Amino acid sequence: MKKKSSVIIISFLVLALAVSWVLAWNNYKRAVSAEQALAVSHHHAFAELVTGISELDTALQKSLYAKSPGIISAVCTDVFGKAMTAQMSLGSLPFSTQELEKTAAFISRVGDFAYSLSRSGESYTPEQAASLRELSAAATALAQNFRTLQQQLSEGGITMDELLTAKKRMDEAEEAAVGDTLGGGMRLIEEDFPEIPALIYDGPFSAHIDETSPKLIENEPEISESEAKKKAAEFIGADEQKVQALGKSRGNV
Repeated sequence: MKKKSSVIIISFLVLALAVSWVLAWNNYKRAVSAEQALAVSHHHAFAELVTGISELDTALQKSLYAKSPGIISAVCTDVFGKAMTAQMSLGSLPFSTQELEKTAAFISRVGDFAYSLSRSGESYTPEQAASLRELSAAATALAQNFRTLQQQLSEGGITMDELLTAKKRMDEAEEAAVGDTLGGGMRLIEEDFPEIPALIYDGPFSAHIDETSPKLIENEPEISESEAKKKAAEFIGADEQKVQALGKSRGNV
């Protein structure tokens, strides 16, 4: 009787181990499948970003030849649309705008500047035409850099960063050799970003805004980062420990 009981117990243990192994294997396969799907999604988003920046470059080049208000409105609306597409693709990548600050700022400024021109109902002023030429030159250089990066990615010269390690890679010291990852390659693009003109127009990215003083906080005392975190947590109704600073930016506003 004892022998029979031992056999039953051993059989249950073997069955339990087998079930555990099957469950573990299925979980592993699901994890691998999810990781592959995420990688495919990131590859697609990056390809869309490259296409978006290339199309933005082409649209900017077309805008240089527009003369009449009607054509200017049409081509600048197209530039705005391409900028929005590139911006959406940028937001789908596993990097925040802190890591790609210059690229994100450039796309936003181009789009907003073009939107302002499309609604002006007038021909370009000499200053606006000069700004468009400089923006177009910067977009051409940026598009070429991203196409080169895409080619390196497709040829296996660099690898797609994983979502959880991308920020860590991007935060490494500048002298670290991170050029063998997509994050590292994009950081190199950021470091070698072409200079863009100071835009003067009726919009949020106009250079004259940086020279103004925000009225809402004009007479308010400066606060520390810890105080800012506390106020942010109170505003959104979250635990202060869950609020983290992602980075710093410069500017009056």
